[in-house]
Amino acid sequence: MTKPLGIGIISTALKAGMASPSAVEKITQAMVTLNKTVCEIAQDIGVHACTDITGFGLIGHAMEVARASNKSVALSAASIPFFEDALEYASMGLVPQGAHNNRTFYESRVIYREPLSPEMKDIFYDPQTSGGLFITIDPPKKGILIESSKRKGVEIFFVGEILDGPSGKIIIKSYQILRKQILSSI
Repeated sequence: MTKPLGIGIISTALKAGMASPSAVEKITQAMVTLNKTVCEIAQDIGVHACTDITGFGLIGHAMEVARASNKSVALSAASIPFFEDALEYASMGLVPQGAHNNRTFYESRVIYREPLSPEMKDIFYDPQTSGGLFITIDPPKKGILIESSKRKGVEIFFVGEILDGPSGKIIIKSYQILRKQILSSI
């Protein structure tokens, strides 16, 4: 994943006149940062799937990958980057209608292995404007993607893994469980 989540929530707070100048600056910087560089790097090293995280939020776009591949996507809740301000604004109810719509549509296909606060769920379902990329790649190529992106000034966040089953599901796992599984598979 290439950008933090929460752009839609902070934009909603901005429309309500409640977003801090700092929060607005952070999301503006994220939105004007192009995905082109990472996209080119990903094409050069070869990836399984790549989608931008936009109107359907992280969960919706990860679901696209899960359904198209007949796999499931396991996400590490603690590894997913988000703007801290978005958590505060979500707790105030400043959540775009699109996030509620996304949750209504996708949540029946999400398995929560750990409890998440309603605000964190809002962030995971938050529609993004000019969001980051969600990339799936073979584990041996992960380091190449991270290092190549870092050299070009782009941070990559490792947020999960693809699993064989259950097909077409998103599994939200704790970081410790996910890390243990990843280390045992290397």
